[in-house]
Amino acid sequence: MPFSSPRSLLPSPSRSERRRLSEFSVACRPRMKKVHGGSTEPPLRLAMRMTETPPEHHISVSRMKATNILVVGAGIFGASAALELRLRGHSVALMDPGPLPHPDASSTDVNKIVRADYGGDTFYSRFARECIPEWHRWNAKAGRTLYHETGFLVLAGEKMRPGGFEHDSREAMRSLGQDVEPMDGEHPRRRFPAWTSRNYPDGYCNPYAGWAKSGNVLEWVLTLASDASVVFQVGERMESLLEKGSRVAGIVTDRGDEHR
Repeated sequence: MPFSSPRSLLPSPSRSERRRLSEFSVACRPRMKKVHGGSTEPPLRLAMRMTETPPEHHISVSRMKATNILVVGAGIFGASAALELRLRGHSVALMDPGPLPHPDASSTDVNKIVRADYGGDTFYSRFARECIPEWHRWNAKAGRTLYHETGFLVLAGEKMRPGGFEHDSREAMRSLGQDVEPMDGEHPRRRFPAWTSRNYPDGYCNPYAGWAKSGNVLEWVLTLASDASVVFQVGERMESLLEKGSRVAGIVTDRGDEHR
């Protein structure tokens, strides 16, 4: 059944709360750059790379001890994390101030581009490419088109050269065994008759890419999480963390309730 949640209107963060968040973000930047050796990698890719576990250290799901886990925030990352943890046998609660999908979440959007073309970042490209078959499975399971495989057109204002985003994206796709269609010379005009290609003499088209209905995808993930018996705690807002030494032991809500 479709996911539904309370539709109560909750107050937006106060001016002081927004200022604290902004100051925290600015204060973290130089420290993060120092800790990671001056890295300018996108935060998500950096986090994924740094936490990637070598295969020899992988733990079988059957050997993992079931735990009680609280996920704060039911955007696409929180919802998908809660779903995956629940499917691995953990007891999971998902907390969000609501309503769900939350209108202020960046993942509650009209559409998002789905692609594996990320320049020379072969790690992220491989990660994104492996997700494409799952999008098709979701389309079939949901009974509606969440992911539209329209292709992804990459055009360059000059001849592609090594070190350029367009060239390195194409080579990354080829290294992953992905066929791409050249878009140089008259190829774009023949492929897209209404297109004038004189400003873009080079490029390629990756047919295994497209766009997703972002808001509908989030609703779908929340539905899967609900069907998997993830416990939803909608209407509560995290106020602060409970820390024990160097680890997070729980949270305190805006109501003063503690969750450990």
